[in-house]
Amino acid sequence: MQCVVVFVVCLVGLVAAQDTCVPPTGPHVHHGDCCNLSALAVFAPMFMSKTCWQKYPMPPRPTVIPTTPDPAFVRQEICYGECVFSENALLGSDMKLNVAAVRAKFVSTDATLGPVLSAAITKCLATPASTDPAIECKSGAGEFLKCVKRDLFANCPTSLWTSSTECEALKTKTANCPTLPVKLWHSGRGRGGGGGRRNLTG
Repeated sequence: MQCVVVFVVCLVGLVAAQDTCVPPTGPHVHHGDCCNLSALAVFAPMFMSKTCWQKYPMPPRPTVIPTTPDPAFVRQEICYGECVFSENALLGSDMKLNVAAVRAKFVSTDATLGPVLSAAITKCLATPASTDPAIECKSGAGEFLKCVKRDLFANCPTSLWTSSTECEALKTKTANCPTLPVKLWHSGRGRGGGGGRRNLTG
Protein backbone atom coordinates (compact mmCIF):
# COMPACT_ATOMS: atom_id res chain seq x y z
CA MET A 1 0.00 0.00 0.00
CA GLN A 2 2.82 2.36 0.90
CA CYS A 3 4.47 1.72 -2.48
CA VAL A 4 1.22 2.61 -4.27
CA VAL A 5 0.95 5.90 -2.37
CA VAL A 6 4.55 6.80 -3.18
CA PHE A 7 3.97 5.98 -6.86
CA VAL A 8 0.83 8.15 -7.02
CA VAL A 9 2.59 11.06 -5.33
CA CYS A 10 5.51 10.83 -7.78
CA LEU A 11 3.14 10.60 -10.74
CA VAL A 12 1.17 13.65 -9.61
CA GLY A 13 4.41 15.54 -9.13
CA LEU A 14 5.59 14.61 -12.63
CA VAL A 15 2.33 15.70 -14.23
CA ALA A 16 2.39 18.97 -12.29
CA ALA A 17 5.94 19.63 -13.44
CA GLN A 18 4.97 18.95 -17.06
CA ASP A 19 1.97 21.28 -16.80
CA THR A 20 4.17 24.01 -15.31
CA CYS A 21 6.52 23.86 -18.29
CA VAL A 22 3.85 23.79 -20.99
CA PRO A 23 3.93 26.98 -23.11
CA PRO A 24 1.04 29.23 -21.99
CA THR A 25 -2.03 29.78 -24.13
CA GLY A 26 -4.47 32.67 -24.21
CA PRO A 27 -3.48 36.20 -23.15
CA HIS A 28 -0.08 36.18 -21.44
CA VAL A 29 3.18 38.08 -21.33
CA HIS A 30 6.02 37.04 -23.60
CA HIS A 31 9.71 37.30 -22.86
CA GLY A 32 9.83 40.36 -25.11
CA ASP A 33 7.26 42.08 -22.89
CA CYS A 34 9.50 41.65 -19.87
CA CYS A 35 12.97 42.41 -21.20
CA ASN A 36 13.47 45.26 -23.66
CA LEU A 37 16.18 44.16 -26.08
CA SER A 38 15.39 46.68 -28.81
CA ALA A 39 19.04 47.79 -28.78
CA LEU A 40 19.89 44.44 -30.37
CA ALA A 41 17.50 45.01 -33.29
CA VAL A 42 20.58 45.66 -35.41
CA PHE A 43 20.84 41.90 -35.79
CA ALA A 44 17.26 41.56 -37.05
CA PRO A 45 17.95 41.72 -40.81
CA MET A 46 20.10 38.60 -40.83
CA PHE A 47 17.21 36.60 -39.40
CA MET A 48 14.72 37.83 -42.02
CA SER A 49 15.84 35.28 -44.58
CA LYS A 50 13.29 34.57 -47.30
CA THR A 51 15.31 31.57 -48.44
CA CYS A 52 15.41 30.05 -44.96
CA TRP A 53 11.71 30.72 -44.35
CA GLN A 54 10.91 28.92 -47.59
CA LYS A 55 13.20 26.04 -46.72
CA TYR A 56 11.99 25.75 -43.14
CA PRO A 57 8.48 27.25 -42.91
CA MET A 58 6.66 27.46 -39.62
CA PRO A 59 4.68 24.24 -39.13
CA PRO A 60 0.92 24.42 -38.54
CA ARG A 61 -0.18 24.89 -34.96
CA PRO A 62 -1.23 21.63 -33.28
CA THR A 63 -4.95 21.16 -32.71
CA VAL A 64 -4.28 19.77 -29.24
CA ILE A 65 -2.18 21.68 -26.72
CA PRO A 66 1.06 19.66 -26.36
CA THR A 67 2.43 18.79 -22.94
CA THR A 68 5.97 18.65 -24.34
CA PRO A 69 7.72 20.69 -27.05
CA ASP A 70 6.28 19.91 -30.48
CA PRO A 71 9.05 18.14 -32.50
CA ALA A 72 7.99 19.98 -35.66
CA PHE A 73 8.47 23.39 -34.04
CA VAL A 74 11.75 22.32 -32.43
CA ARG A 75 13.06 21.17 -35.83
CA GLN A 76 11.96 24.40 -37.52
CA GLU A 77 13.74 26.56 -34.93
CA ILE A 78 16.94 24.53 -35.02
CA CYS A 79 17.15 24.20 -38.80
CA TYR A 80 16.14 27.80 -39.46
CA GLY A 81 18.96 28.93 -37.19
CA GLU A 82 21.42 26.73 -39.03
CA CYS A 83 20.23 28.06 -42.39
CA VAL A 84 20.68 31.68 -41.27
CA PHE A 85 24.16 30.96 -39.92
CA SER A 86 25.10 29.26 -43.17
CA GLU A 87 23.89 32.25 -45.22
CA ASN A 88 25.97 34.59 -43.07
CA ALA A 89 29.18 32.55 -43.29
CA LEU A 90 29.05 31.65 -39.60
CA LEU A 91 29.63 27.96 -40.25
CA GLY A 92 32.89 26.35 -41.32
CA SER A 93 33.41 23.96 -44.21
CA ASP A 94 32.57 21.15 -41.79
CA MET A 95 29.16 22.78 -41.14
CA LYS A 96 30.08 23.48 -37.53
CA LEU A 97 30.10 26.86 -35.80
CA ASN A 98 32.93 29.14 -36.91
CA VAL A 99 33.75 30.48 -33.46
CA ALA A 100 35.82 33.43 -34.66
CA ALA A 101 33.15 34.50 -37.15
CA VAL A 102 30.39 34.20 -34.55
CA ARG A 103 32.30 36.30 -32.04
CA ALA A 104 32.97 38.97 -34.66
CA LYS A 105 29.35 39.01 -35.86
CA PHE A 106 27.54 39.30 -32.56
CA VAL A 107 29.06 42.45 -31.09
CA SER A 108 26.98 45.28 -29.66
CA THR A 109 28.27 48.74 -28.79
CA ASP A 110 25.28 49.36 -26.53
CA ALA A 111 26.63 50.25 -23.09
CA THR A 112 23.94 48.29 -21.28
CA LEU A 113 23.41 45.23 -23.46
CA GLY A 114 26.84 44.92 -25.03
CA PRO A 115 28.49 43.26 -21.99
CA VAL A 116 25.47 41.00 -21.45
CA LEU A 117 25.51 39.82 -25.06
CA SER A 118 29.28 39.27 -24.94
CA ALA A 119 28.97 37.17 -21.79
CA ALA A 120 26.17 35.10 -23.33
CA ILE A 121 28.16 34.47 -26.51
CA THR A 122 31.21 33.38 -24.51
CA LYS A 123 29.18 31.09 -22.26
CA CYS A 124 27.24 29.43 -25.07
CA LEU A 125 30.31 28.87 -27.22
CA ALA A 126 32.18 27.37 -24.28
CA THR A 127 29.39 24.97 -23.35
CA PRO A 128 27.72 23.90 -26.62
CA ALA A 129 24.44 22.03 -26.23
CA SER A 130 24.19 18.54 -27.65
CA THR A 131 22.30 18.22 -30.92
CA ASP A 132 19.11 16.20 -31.30
CA PRO A 133 19.82 12.94 -33.18
CA ALA A 134 16.29 13.08 -34.61
CA ILE A 135 16.96 16.44 -36.33
CA GLU A 136 19.06 16.54 -39.49
CA CYS A 137 20.53 19.98 -38.75
CA LYS A 138 23.55 19.25 -36.58
CA SER A 139 25.79 22.32 -36.85
CA GLY A 140 24.86 23.46 -33.36
CA ALA A 141 23.75 26.89 -34.65
CA GLY A 142 20.13 26.51 -33.56
CA GLU A 143 21.14 25.21 -30.14
CA PHE A 144 23.61 28.09 -29.79
CA LEU A 145 20.91 30.66 -30.53
CA LYS A 146 18.57 29.07 -27.99
CA CYS A 147 21.33 29.22 -25.39
CA VAL A 148 22.06 32.90 -26.09
CA LYS A 149 18.39 33.88 -25.90
CA ARG A 150 17.90 32.12 -22.57
CA ASP A 151 21.05 33.70 -21.15
CA LEU A 152 20.08 37.18 -22.31
CA PHE A 153 16.68 36.83 -20.68
CA ALA A 154 18.07 35.38 -17.46
CA ASN A 155 20.53 38.26 -17.17
CA CYS A 156 18.31 41.05 -18.43
CA PRO A 157 19.63 44.36 -17.00
CA THR A 158 17.42 45.88 -14.31
CA SER A 159 17.02 49.07 -16.35
CA LEU A 160 15.49 47.06 -19.21
CA TRP A 161 13.36 44.75 -17.09
CA THR A 162 9.62 45.18 -16.58
CA SER A 163 9.00 44.65 -12.90
CA SER A 164 5.72 42.80 -12.55
CA THR A 165 4.34 39.63 -11.00
CA GLU A 166 3.79 38.15 -14.46
CA CYS A 167 7.36 38.81 -15.60
CA GLU A 168 8.88 37.45 -12.40
CA ALA A 169 6.77 34.31 -12.79
CA LEU A 170 7.90 33.95 -16.41
CA LYS A 171 11.54 34.36 -15.37
CA THR A 172 11.18 31.62 -12.77
CA LYS A 173 9.35 29.34 -15.20
CA THR A 174 12.01 29.86 -17.88
CA ALA A 175 14.80 29.05 -15.43
CA ASN A 176 13.03 25.87 -14.32
CA CYS A 177 12.01 24.73 -17.80
CA PRO A 178 15.00 24.33 -20.14
CA THR A 179 12.80 23.34 -23.09
CA LEU A 180 10.43 26.33 -22.81
CA PRO A 181 10.71 28.46 -25.99
CA VAL A 182 12.12 31.94 -25.29
CA LYS A 183 10.43 34.66 -27.37
CA LEU A 184 12.73 37.64 -26.97
CA TRP A 185 11.53 39.73 -29.88
CA HIS A 186 7.89 38.78 -29.68
CA SER A 187 5.30 40.87 -27.89
CA GLY A 188 1.84 39.42 -27.49
CA ARG A 189 0.32 41.24 -24.53
CA GLY A 190 -3.41 41.50 -24.94
CA ARG A 191 -3.38 39.61 -28.22
CA GLY A 192 -4.19 36.16 -26.97
CA GLY A 193 -0.63 35.07 -27.61
CA GLY A 194 -0.81 35.92 -31.29
CA GLY A 195 0.27 38.87 -33.36
CA GLY A 196 2.72 41.38 -32.01
CA ARG A 197 6.25 41.91 -33.22
CA ARG A 198 7.73 39.24 -35.42
CA ASN A 199 9.60 36.70 -33.36
CA LEU A 200 13.15 36.52 -34.62
CA THR A 201 14.62 33.02 -34.36
CA GLY A 202 11.97 32.06 -31.85
